[in-house]
Amino acid sequence: MSRTYVHLSGRDIDKAINKIYGLEEEEDEKERTIQPQKCPRCGYINAPTDRYCGRCALILDEKERL
Repeated sequence: MSRTYVHLSGRDIDKAINKIYGLEEEEDEKERTIQPQKCPRCGYINAPTDRYCGRCALILDEKERL
């Protein structure tokens, strides 16, 4: 029976406990996924690590643009 639960990590257990108490970390999951960034000005698809658009040089992070 113990083999069933051996694969669980501490993170899995923390997530389960947080879910029970309504403290799910949805944003944490979104931050881990690496997605290409589409430029809002010209529509060019940039690498996830780019800070500026490769075509029009617009700052891709909305917070940095302000």
